[in-house]
Amino acid sequence: MWKVKEDLINILIEQARNNEPITYSDLAQRLDAGMIARSNEFANLLCDISNDEDFAGRGLLSVFVINKNTGLPGDRFFQEAEKRGRDTADKKTCWEKERLFVHEIWSKKAIGAQSQPDQEPTPQPPRV
Repeated sequence: MWKVKEDLINILIEQARNNEPITYSDLAQRLDAGMIARSNEFANLLCDISNDEDFAGRGLLSVFVINKNTGLPGDRFFQEAEKRGRDTADKKTCWEKERLFVHEIWSKKAIGAQSQPDQEPTPQPPRV
């Protein structure tokens, strides 16, 4: 199960960096783990990931997973968001604020990683 959770986190980080929501069904398909988008197991993984990420100060990462009909996360997301102190009176506003926050966190991490490479760049031959 750890491999599935790790894959799920990596996909969600990619979506956050690109500020691109993904539907529950598309995410389940990308996992290639036989998960059903509406299963309790899938919902529990998303909640666990968001709680861990929020505890680390990076927001509710599952904010990027949306229902294809409503364009918003499911009810369980908003229940968890409210438990974590978010104002969920207006679901769309809550979603937009959280999505922007998480996107900013992960887009900055991507920029930081690019500006500080692990190794020296490979010298390029002169152009002729």
